[in-house]
Amino acid sequence: MNRKSNSSINGGLFYLVISCFLSGCGSDAYCSQQQVGGGAIVPQQAQTPELTEQCRQKADAGDPDACFRYANRLRKGFDCRQDMGAAMKYYEKAANLGDPRAQNSLAVLLMESGHANFRDKAKARELLFKSRAQGYSLADYNLGKYFLSGGFPSGGESNLTGILPLQDAASSGIKEAKDYLRRFDVFCKSYKELKEKVGPTKASEILNRVPLAEGETGLFEKAVASLERYVAEHPSEIAAAERAYAIERDATESNG
Repeated sequence: MNRKSNSSINGGLFYLVISCFLSGCGSDAYCSQQQVGGGAIVPQQAQTPELTEQCRQKADAGDPDACFRYANRLRKGFDCRQDMGAAMKYYEKAANLGDPRAQNSLAVLLMESGHANFRDKAKARELLFKSRAQGYSLADYNLGKYFLSGGFPSGGESNLTGILPLQDAASSGIKEAKDYLRRFDVFCKSYKELKEKVGPTKASEILNRVPLAEGETGLFEKAVASLERYVAEHPSEIAAAERAYAIERDATESNG
């Protein structure tokens, strides 16, 4: 599947750049704007309330692109009264009409909203899978990030389900996906060293004791530091585990 390429993501979330200016957008010029960081937008150039009203009318008529762009305006209050509830409504309308950008933006709001009544992580997960199925690279990034950071409620998948979407996002040129994978690789190497010392069972047991805060910021660095600290603070336990694992390996080799 070809992934739809996107520009750089800000602050661990994402950017979507809509690359048409008012002078070159044809009949949809009144909706032209740039989406950044978690669904916030910055107009490409000054918009007017009259044009916002045109955008609303087109959205109410069922145009998914206008729904998405009008939701962006409502979310940040550009040329209209800021209204998060209405923004969610228009994002959802566009998402139901199959717009992958709206599915992605609505999912991020449902994950990140500071208002409990707007938060729905199970629905966000579903929306990101739908957006990803349409080849939308920002959904790849967000889906992978939330899986690896433990942000989703359990749906039967491992957190490592996030690796493939992140790889797709990285292949589409999203720098932050590449950085995320690099940091995860550092964590994996540290964990691999622990497994080689004490065996996979004991290493997994230790990892389960390491508290990881939800969210992507510094997640893997904290995991590495926590593992290293645990090993340093429990030398007797680690030494005993190493001896036990060595005996286990020797017995396996003898029986082989």
